[in-house]
Amino acid sequence: MKNLTRNTLVGLMLASAAVLATVDVAAARGQGGQGGPGGPGAFRAMEFVEIDSDGNGVVTLEELQALGDARFAAADSDGSGALDKSEVIQMMTEGMEKRAAAAEAKGQDGQNRQGRGQQGAPDEARLAWMADGMILRLDTDGDGLVTAAEMQIPTEKLERMIDRFDTDDDNAVSEAEFDAAKGGRRGHGRP
Repeated sequence: MKNLTRNTLVGLMLASAAVLATVDVAAARGQGGQGGPGGPGAFRAMEFVEIDSDGNGVVTLEELQALGDARFAAADSDGSGALDKSEVIQMMTEGMEKRAAAAEAKGQDGQNRQGRGQQGAPDEARLAWMADGMILRLDTDGDGLVTAAEMQIPTEKLERMIDRFDTDDDNAVSEAEFDAAKGGRRGHGRP
């Protein structure tokens, strides 16, 4: 259960914690992106305080699920319960802009992980292509929309992710455990 790859685990953490970041990385997956939903670059832009919604110093399964639901609801600008292509593009753009601003605030040079140029949103045609790909992969009922249920990470995967990073076995991820995961160190004393 604790033998998942680092990229998969980091992807699961972000996907569950930040649907906004999930969408653009999931869209890029298979087109040069790294990891799964919420790949490693997006994960490093997350801050613990964004995920620890009750401020008690640990992140639980319930907080991860609630945050994903809240972020999805925020992206669903028309309140339809599903994201259309324009909402997916807007969500991607906002997530990319947020990560670019976080990188700038930390004094990073604006280069992405592969050194391919400035962070931030790609041109409109690439965003449309990424949105189409994301919808195609996640739209299980073929209606051209993505519902919260279609984007939801299965509870079992979230539980495995928490277990992987939870070094003190309290079924939650502390800020120290979160920082270790962000830094690429594996939980339970593994290098």
